[in-house]
Amino acid sequence: MAKYRLSLAEQETIIRYDMETKVALIDTASPQTIKRLDKLVAQHPDVYKLVNSDPNYFAKKYSVPMEYIKFGKPISEERRAKLRQAAINNGLCNPSASVG
Repeated sequence: MAKYRLSLAEQETIIRYDMETKVALIDTASPQTIKRLDKLVAQHPDVYKLVNSDPNYFAKKYSVPMEYIKFGKPISEERRAKLRQAAINNGLCNPSASVG
């Protein structure tokens, strides 16, 4: 039987939290998000927890203190250009890489 591959639309991430428990639950089927969170679980097991893993759908659920969930405002094009130039100067970015 062939393994089912999730479409890009199905590779969603849902973050839920409530004000009583102060714990955020992150449900994700995004391979990039899973890789990032698995790394955080390994590096910081006292903070990031793997709650559930569903190998049939390549989905995982994590818990993290709500204070780790942040929302930021977009940066200006001027600030983006300065950050990109600093990354290039420090060898962290390919100067010919596309921006966007």
